[in-house]
Amino acid sequence: MPNRQGDSHRSARVARRGLNPNIFEGTFAQQAAVDDARLCPSLLAALADSDPWVRYFAAGSLGQRRDTDAAGLLAGVAAADRAAHVRIAAFHALGALDPVLAIPLAERALSESDDDMVGAALAAIAGAPGSRADIVFDQAVRSASIPRRRGAIDALASRPTAAAVDSLAWAARIPDSPAVAAVAVHALSSIASAVGGDACKTAVSALLDVGTDPGRRGEAIDGLSRLHGEAMEVVADALRDPRTPARLLAVEALARMRHPRASAALLTALEDGDADVRAAAVASFGLLGTPAARLPVVEISETDPDAMVRRKAALVCARHGWTR
Repeated sequence: MPNRQGDSHRSARVARRGLNPNIFEGTFAQQAAVDDARLCPSLLAALADSDPWVRYFAAGSLGQRRDTDAAGLLAGVAAADRAAHVRIAAFHALGALDPVLAIPLAERALSESDDDMVGAALAAIAGAPGSRADIVFDQAVRSASIPRRRGAIDALASRPTAAAVDSLAWAARIPDSPAVAAVAVHALSSIASAVGGDACKTAVSALLDVGTDPGRRGEAIDGLSRLHGEAMEVVADALRDPRTPARLLAVEALARMRHPRASAALLTALEDGDADVRAAAVASFGLLGTPAARLPVVEISETDPDAMVRRKAALVCARHGWTR
């Protein structure tokens, strides 16, 4: 990115165009709040200025002002401007104005070597509907470039679609970069905690699946334990999963929620056919001290067929003073 020597000259040029030179000092938000239609032609003209910082400023201002008529010109800047930072600013603006228009540009950006540019292009299409954008994201997520993969994951976190969940679930399982896999789990958590819908439920299921991997278990539980509403019901349903690791994951996540509905679901785990799941549920109620668990845990301390489970239940009863 070029240096910013000569800002006073650039500010003067901006002022001559009728624009606010203070934007060069980062006050884009202030300019965006100015409701003056006379600024729009000046900003559009500034996209062709010889100084890259003027073009950068103009692109950012147009995006913040939501000047949708500028989308076509911004697409041209994003595609072909000589300065990388100007192209990135144009992509950011285009994402706010017309994400669909950015899709073909993002497709072409995948062939570039600049990972920052690719990340900006992917962020621009995060809000674009349709499978064409999903294909671009899936290609980026499966890239050999870790920074490119990270850029795709960051953008997908705000894209609540089934295809996005599939791409993130794949990224969360890749062992070559644990840090990137952890970001993918966090992105799944973001979608799972969104306001309901099929993508939300699919993301919860993906977290439960990813969490059966010991390397991702802690991150998955952290994400699952923050869920509520419909997403909590999906976690509760996992107590019927045929896989013991998935049921154990659900027990710990429900216990961390500290919610009456979660505790009610957890009671069913006391009757699980696997001793490890029953023991985990008993231990959870030992921490929660849920009154409704008193009689079932006392019963387990006396009659459970597994000695380890009986001992855990007896310790919980002693801690809380639970008796028949």
